[in-house]
This record gives sequence, structure tokens and C-alpha cells, in this order.
Amino acid sequence: IGSQANGVQVRFWAGAKSAAGQAEMVVSPGSARQILDSLRSELGESFHTIATSSSLLVDGGALHDLDQLLLPGSTLEVLPPFAGG
Repeated sequence: IGSQANGVQVRFWAGAKSAAGQAEMVVSPGSARQILDSLRSELGESFHTIATSSSLLVDGGALHDLDQLLLPGSTLEVLPPFAGG
């Protein structure tokens, strides 16, 4: 996928960014579950472990259903738990 207009932009924060080795990427549209499975294949198990314990945001709002369809132009953010208060 070349441009965000045709795909879903995924942004990685903190430990997810380190595990992914990049701050963001564009992936094919699909359900959040399909996107996370695709990222698992591409980025590996250490990323997947972090992603499954992370908060997920879609277009700035909390994602509560991994079967939610993310359409082209959407943004998925992976925010790992943060230490501290």
C-alpha cells in the first residue's frame, strides 16, 4: 500500500514504536483483528505481545471491538501501557 488514502495508517507509540522499528506505516484496510494479525506476521512476536496489551485508538477514539472494520483513510494508534502516574 503506497498512500494513506488507500490504506489504514498505523501509528506506534513508546514500546510499540521500538518493537515495530518505525513510528508509523500504512497497511491494507480490514478489521482491527486482521490488521493486528498482519502486523504480527510482518513485525514479529515481540511486537504482537506489546500490541495485545496496548490501548488501541481509531481516529482518536478508543477501539473496543477488534472486529471493527477500519476503512481506507483511518488511523489506528497502538499505545502501550505507560509506567508512572
